[in-house]
Amino acid sequence: MFERSHAPGRSITTPLLLLLILAAGPAVAADAPAAGGSLADLGLEDLMRIEVTTVSRRPQRIADTAAAVSVLTADDIRRSGATSIPEALRLIPGVEVARIDGTRWAVSIRGFNVGFANKLLVLVDGRSVYSPLFSGTFWDGPDTFLEDIDRIEVVRGPGAVIWGSNAVNGVVNIITKRAADTTGGLVSATAGPEERRVGVRYGADLGDIGQWRLYAQNLERNDTVQLNSTANGGVLRQNRAGFRADLRAGDGSDWTFQGEAFGGDSGGAPSELPVTTPPAGLSVPLDSSPRGYHLKTRWERALGDGSRFTMDAYFDHARRSRFIGLTDEVDTWDVNAQHHMKAGRHDVIWGGGYRTYTYDIGSNAFVSSIHPSGREDLLNAFVQDEIALLPDRLRLTLGLKLERSSLVSGANPQPDARLLWNIDDRRSAWVAASRANRLPSVAEKYARFNADFTPAAPPFSPLPVVTAIGGNAVLGPEKLDAYQIGMRDQITARLAFDATVFVHQYKNLVLTGDAPVCAPVGGPPTYVGCVTSFNGLGTARTHGFELSTDWRATDFTRLAASYSYFEVDVQHPVNFAGVSERTESRSPRHGLRLNAQTDLSERWSLDAVVRYVDELRTTPRIDPYWTADLRLAWRPRKDVELSLIGRNIFDPRRLEFNADPYFGVAEQRRAVLARVVWSF
Repeated sequence: MFERSHAPGRSITTPLLLLLILAAGPAVAADAPAAGGSLADLGLEDLMRIEVTTVSRRPQRIADTAAAVSVLTADDIRRSGATSIPEALRLIPGVEVARIDGTRWAVSIRGFNVGFANKLLVLVDGRSVYSPLFSGTFWDGPDTFLEDIDRIEVVRGPGAVIWGSNAVNGVVNIITKRAADTTGGLVSATAGPEERRVGVRYGADLGDIGQWRLYAQNLERNDTVQLNSTANGGVLRQNRAGFRADLRAGDGSDWTFQGEAFGGDSGGAPSELPVTTPPAGLSVPLDSSPRGYHLKTRWERALGDGSRFTMDAYFDHARRSRFIGLTDEVDTWDVNAQHHMKAGRHDVIWGGGYRTYTYDIGSNAFVSSIHPSGREDLLNAFVQDEIALLPDRLRLTLGLKLERSSLVSGANPQPDARLLWNIDDRRSAWVAASRANRLPSVAEKYARFNADFTPAAPPFSPLPVVTAIGGNAVLGPEKLDAYQIGMRDQITARLAFDATVFVHQYKNLVLTGDAPVCAPVGGPPTYVGCVTSFNGLGTARTHGFELSTDWRATDFTRLAASYSYFEVDVQHPVNFAGVSERTESRSPRHGLRLNAQTDLSERWSLDAVVRYVDELRTTPRIDPYWTADLRLAWRPRKDVELSLIGRNIFDPRRLEFNADPYFGVAEQRRAVLARVVWSF
């Protein structure tokens, strides 16, 4: 299909030379004072004390977590030059990020990557943006105002006890800033030949009771091209607006109210999609028109016995009109409550919740069909107890989540056990054993997608053949048993190291591995329809490790590196059309990230991210590649920052992903962007 080689493996000399130049840069200005928000303001000890909430749904220092957790701070995101959340996630070890076209991403953790990576749960302030229809995330949905993000917490490995089903291989929680941290005004603008973004925000005090903010953003992005042509690889045009208010009540309660609405067009690279009427193999643009809004509230109150009660509730409406006539509307109602208390050696958090999805779908029968409407109810309860076996040294955490979904039978228990050993003030080690489930999607249970078209070839094949993928109404949940061991070591005041080793064992994997059942369609027959159905007969074993190090070379230079290794073996009793091999081929075996941040002077800073991504053994094969992004920033005044961002500086064009038959294939191209941020 494609003849050109993409991003051949290149020598390691160029990336390392680039990092060495950046590391040496501050020597010229070693005596320069650090500007506000500079590297000198945050040491490694401060980073280890950063509190995360995604691991246990309560504030907890990174150093005290028995999990593989990473945090991207607002400053990390700013200095990376990222203009979208998936781009920022490239900085996290073990996270696979591949761009499909101008609007679509394949993002996963520890394998099984695809356009709808179904084993990664994505949250925004604890609100799930995981689609129950297609088991994955539409990344144009949470493409929120980047300057409002406080941090992105990423848990590699299961998080089912706290977040429930679908938190299988990992959890990404995008946490926005409190309204108190965004008072005043801010204007952000990014411009380049392929991307334009303008955002405004304003916040203020509400007397003694709290703060509020409003924001709006206009975005247009098109920085890919269709493979082997000059055609557009997908344009995202989107408008977004939202608000947040954080209030304090007189009885000691804290309230948060927030909401957002967005709408636009998300076009994709054209793809050859089969249809059951002429002209067969029609080229169909992968356009969609996403619309949506949500409202969310949180109430927290400290109780007299030192415990704390929290309740969250949200409503989310999402609508998409897609390229093949498939239109869907999903309404989500969610309410959950939790109680956190301490009693002697026990630190207990327990609670439960209820979520309901209602959906209404219209489809194009020539290409796809799906159950027209329905509802899914999800009821859950959980408890987690952290037991101090040895005060400040040894802690055992036991947890259990019980869920009942209307899509599957049974209570679906998901247990978890973790042991943390604080060896001393600088070193800790942990082990974990977890069970996590993934619920089948509505599409996997009730949809039909035409996946291939073979023209008639008389006399041996007088009728054309349409091969389809069909749903299976009796599918049960996928199950993962995960085993992890990790260690953190702050070797010196300037050097820290983190390592995780994991083994994942999957059963009841939902794959399309059965031989198709064929029959003539129509009267007289017009084509032969062959259907292969989803089934839960697959098994898999994955293993690997993730290493990361952070070195403060000087007060004005930070060097960070991470390496991940991943192996997967997928088995299926029938393995029709090599589904096991196709599933294995979608994730790179090796991944390397090198990051340098340096303050050249009080006003100037220079940052670089260099990445190596191993081959994808897909058909066609995607070669391994090195790539780099650079950012040069200047602060003419304390309230203004101007930056120049260079992307993909090693290659004019590169293919990153091609494993989705319903997505077009588009190349990423070299780009230069300019950004200005003005706060007032």
